[in-house]
Amino acid sequence: MKNMSKSFRRWSGTLAALAGVFAFSSAADLMAFSVPLIDLDDQVNMQKIIDQQENTYLGHPSSVMLDDGKTIICVYPQGHGKGPILMKKSTDQGWTWSDRLPVPESWATSLETPIVYRTVDKEGKKRIILWSSLYPTRYALSEDEGETWSELKPAGEWGGVVGMASQIALKEPGHYMAFFHDDGRFFTAQRQVKNPVVFTLYTVESFDGGVTWEQPRAIYASSQMHLCEPGVVRSPDGKQLAMLLRENSRRENSQIMFSNDEGKTWTAPRALPPELNGDRHTPIYAPDGRLYITFRDMQPQGYHSDTYGDWVGWVGTYEDLVFGRVGQYRIRLKKNFKEPGGWTGDCAYPTVQLLPTGDFLNITYGHWTNDQPAYEISVRFNLDTLDMLYPGTMPGDPDKDLARIQAMLADKRTPINWVFTGDSITHALVHTLGERSYAEHFEERVRAEYWRPFDVIIKTGISGDTADGILRTFKRRIGEFNPQVVSVMIGMNDTRRGGSPEKKEEFRLNLTSLVKRIRDIGAVPILHNLNLVDVEKDKLQTHTDEYSAIVDQVAREQGVILVDQHGWWVKNCTTPELRDSWMNDHIHPNGLGHRHFAIEMFKRLGMYDPNSYTCQPVDPRRK
Repeated sequence: MKNMSKSFRRWSGTLAALAGVFAFSSAADLMAFSVPLIDLDDQVNMQKIIDQQENTYLGHPSSVMLDDGKTIICVYPQGHGKGPILMKKSTDQGWTWSDRLPVPESWATSLETPIVYRTVDKEGKKRIILWSSLYPTRYALSEDEGETWSELKPAGEWGGVVGMASQIALKEPGHYMAFFHDDGRFFTAQRQVKNPVVFTLYTVESFDGGVTWEQPRAIYASSQMHLCEPGVVRSPDGKQLAMLLRENSRRENSQIMFSNDEGKTWTAPRALPPELNGDRHTPIYAPDGRLYITFRDMQPQGYHSDTYGDWVGWVGTYEDLVFGRVGQYRIRLKKNFKEPGGWTGDCAYPTVQLLPTGDFLNITYGHWTNDQPAYEISVRFNLDTLDMLYPGTMPGDPDKDLARIQAMLADKRTPINWVFTGDSITHALVHTLGERSYAEHFEERVRAEYWRPFDVIIKTGISGDTADGILRTFKRRIGEFNPQVVSVMIGMNDTRRGGSPEKKEEFRLNLTSLVKRIRDIGAVPILHNLNLVDVEKDKLQTHTDEYSAIVDQVAREQGVILVDQHGWWVKNCTTPELRDSWMNDHIHPNGLGHRHFAIEMFKRLGMYDPNSYTCQPVDPRRK
């Protein structure tokens, strides 16, 4: 993971934008994203104004849903991150909202953005806690489901910023851990700002369901990266915590840390992919187990994006966070206009509830009307609905894909862009000993024997590459060529990562994501499984057959055309000597092996002709 943040930010390239709500970053000077963007900005049917006041700024909201699955309490300041706390209630899952409700007198003295959470003590007593930070951090409690509230009172002789950005239940009943940060201004009564400024992340615990809180404990501090506003989520199996972090110096990508011991210790921070760059990450699981994170899009210094400063979301899995993957797709919930006389990114400290219907009810503030102060809106959607806007989520049909390729071949008037990508086998350096690679045989078959001279065959295999490597460089190696067909032969180097269930699952997920990305740009994917190797000469290739089987599995699950290279090698390599005659070393096929690759591809695509020169194991034109 060394220099991950720098490598993430070096990704660049272009893609043509697609029509409607389905679009991509397209300018070379923008931050390059490797997943599509679903734009909901104009989907007014999904949006509702919760509160708006003429010439008055309404800021950062927080919400809690009661156990009836209908009642939602929303609080927010009259001002930017501070000011009197306002409260509204919905009793119908956010379709309608009450007028502003009465609140305790001390709430008018709030110095920070209010944040609310549900708590339950070990006796089962339910409460709602409202936080208001700076110094001292204060909180109020409701013991009757938000009907009445206590006045704000100090949690201790300490304070901080955006407290509590996250609060999670630990495994013992009534035990909670909350998270905030400080830069030296508010942790104590006296400012203790260092030069250079140090940002510190803190946790604070309660053992009685949020009634009292311990002294905070620092978990990370740095002057190089200003990490703040932690968004914490538990892994699906309950064993790990992940903390997503804003990087406020704007020198690096947003970061992530993990804990495997209920928050006692945390890993060193590492960079998130650009798709998750931003502020105030708010994670929540969808009913199908996918992870949805909503936040404000902000990028490191010198970088911008098509959604810079807007309210956005990200859809992926918890495993994507663990392995540093880019996820499934991004969402622009709403475009944010520049604050009058201010900056571009003043929006989206979001709060989100998963409704019993499976819908996400997203709520936040922003400048949703040009030249107007910020106000509160909600955006409601269901991931199943958004999936329909993203073709990559829908499994394909190999028979239909095959018919589509054959129809394209029959149409002599319309050229085809064919991309061949993969690792060193597709790169085909050295090991063919001056003979053609399988992609080059394919080029002769198409451009000469089919006489399609305006077709373009593009080979973007890179020696040593893996499935996740192709994903990270998708735009440059696949997307910018606007292909109609993409052939993928990958897995040899993934195999070398080992045969553990975790590594094999990582390969399956990466290859699945790659297939979906190819479908997403409107191209037909083709997968090749792997040739045989000499395991005795390279023990790191011990699991090659298992990874080849994973390619088969992905092809079945995603409905992809599969060229069964592995099956041909197993059937025909009856002796080590025969196998070696098709190889240049223990992994890489020679020129003859590449001919057989091409022939199997021709057969699978219905392009095989025994009278064709390119369809012969040995070219009869050679003397």
